[in-house]
Amino acid sequence: AFFKDLKVALEIMTQFLDERVGVITLVGGKRYEGEFRDGQPNGQGTYSIADGEKYVGTFKDGTFNGQGTLTRADGSTLKGLWENGEFLDSN
Repeated sequence: AFFKDLKVALEIMTQFLDERVGVITLVGGKRYEGEFRDGQPNGQGTYSIADGEKYVGTFKDGTFNGQGTLTRADGSTLKGLWENGEFLDSN
């Protein structure tokens, strides 16, 4: 529900985040740092949660989209192409 929470927070902050780089930290240790466009994560960014899971890569309209690496809390990784938040293929 990170992106649902993030969209609510971004609705409040849209006037500050259009076409900018910023950081959003939400309750529960969820965090996005990176580029925003139209009030959503778009471009390069990092999404992380308190358990240690982290995605570093490209976002489009608030979802993982393009090249990126998801590192899970156990240290395993998925590196490659993402589309609409789904992992498609490794490099």
